[in-house]
Amino acid sequence: MAASIYLLFLSFVTALVYGQSQGTITSPAPGAKIRPLQAFPFAYRVHQDYCTSSHNITVALTTQPPTSMGSNTGHYFGRFATGSYPAQGLPNPNPPVPSALVMPDFSKQPGGFGTGATACNLPVYINVIEEWNTCQV
Repeated sequence: MAASIYLLFLSFVTALVYGQSQGTITSPAPGAKIRPLQAFPFAYRVHQDYCTSSHNITVALTTQPPTSMGSNTGHYFGRFATGSYPAQGLPNPNPPVPSALVMPDFSKQPGGFGTGATACNLPVYINVIEEWNTCQV
């Protein structure tokens, strides 16, 4: 029987560079215990205001809190469209943000190039990088 994985949350957002408020992970709740291969609800409230439009978010799990854009170990869920892509007649090529994600099983090596060590009862961090644009002031 696989062990539970304890989640800790951190939203790493590019908006912080400009001192604006950040988006927030609203689901799952901080401290949720999620078993390997279990689907869990995922929701992210993007940062938006009068002159800010969020386009995409990139979602990943990491084994360390992200303190910079440097290297880290984990799992990449993907890049997703936030639904607020500019109305320029061009569709966003990314899929929409899923309402659920599936926890990978870190006790098994997936194989392939650069495969790391296996782990159980691993605290992981959900990382969200939000891409947004502001109007010219």
